[in-house]
Amino acid sequence: MVTNEQDKDGSFNESVSLEYVKARLEINTEQLQCPQCDLQAGNLNWFEFRTSDASWRHLAGRQGFYSECPVCNVEVNYIVTKKN
Repeated sequence: MVTNEQDKDGSFNESVSLEYVKARLEINTEQLQCPQCDLQAGNLNWFEFRTSDASWRHLAGRQGFYSECPVCNVEVNYIVTKKN
């Protein structure tokens, strides 16, 4: 389960709204839906993530957004906004 707290390794996953994601990215969410149950983007759980500080020091850092279906527990979409 994803929490809104920083993990022991320095990474984090934080719940955010679809509106928050749309304000930071130019994405069309009309076609986004769960591949298993067809739940639409507005009903998915959206998260902002950042990998650990160690991953950034080793040039493997990633930051962005992803969505999960609360019904099927599957990742629906994954968007990297920063990487090194």
